Amino acid sequence: MMLWLWYCPGTNEQIRTACRAALDELDRRGFNPMLSQQATFDAAELPESADDVTPAADAIVAWYDAEQIAFRSIYEATGEWPHSATMIVNQDGAP
Repeated sequence: MMLWLWYCPGTNEQIRTACRAALDELDRRGFNPMLSQQATFDAAELPESADDVTPAADAIVAWYDAEQIAFRSIYEATGEWPHSATMIVNQDGAP
């Protein structure tokens, strides 16, 4: 299992490097990438009327922080911020 950035400037190697940095951040925080990504999907489906604490909020924060690290890596490598990019779990490996 690995991470990948879609709709992102940069070469495949630059994207792999950025995704490794993101995966390292999730590992450092003790979060499984698939579970963290799923937590973000689940939170997006919460009704507007939900008034409890967001479930798995710590996993969601870790996911977006890791994504931010990947985006900064791409920016440093290309000089272009990946405005349209999104980070995903890619179980089959990189394209």
